[in-house]
Amino acid sequence: MIPSTVLHDPELSSKEKVLYALLLSYAWHNNERFPGYDALARDMGLDVQSVKWILLGLIHHELITKDDQDLYRIKRLTGLASGV
Repeated sequence: MIPSTVLHDPELSSKEKVLYALLLSYAWHNNERFPGYDALARDMGLDVQSVKWILLGLIHHELITKDDQDLYRIKRLTGLASGV
């Protein structure tokens, strides 16, 4: 379930919202494993470079972080009416 604060955020593009939801679905399976650019691109019907740009947007909006080893982490959102 995508948090309502993310779903209704007018500053996020529809692709950013979909990728965020996709990352949540992977995180619920394994909190530490990033599915990889190829898998995300395939799931979204996009090329890898597009997925990387969308990930940068999610970092910019402070919904995810990326460490020095290219591991992405979903930031815990607080104060949500509904969500994860």
